[in-house]
Amino acid sequence: MNPIYNYGTDVLQSGQICLVHCLEHSAFLGVVLPWDNLYTLGLASASFSSLGLLETAPNCVRVNSRVKKVMGWADGFRDDDRGAWDRSYPVWLFDENEVP
Repeated sequence: MNPIYNYGTDVLQSGQICLVHCLEHSAFLGVVLPWDNLYTLGLASASFSSLGLLETAPNCVRVNSRVKKVMGWADGFRDDDRGAWDRSYPVWLFDENEVP
């Protein structure tokens, strides 16, 4: 399952809990991850680079491959831009009965 999800009309904030519809009849609880600092959600040893997500980052973000970091929203997807409503967000899905 791809942890990058497009929410269409909603602008989400990191740490926000959401319901993600992944398949025709499946929905999962998820938390929106921050692009820049996974430590804020207790993922101290993980980064987007170590998880292999920078290579498949959506076009709505700017990635600096030299420092291996998401640098922010790309042109056309910033807060006041028309594309802000078509952003993709990294989401950690909880697909078990117990949430950590």
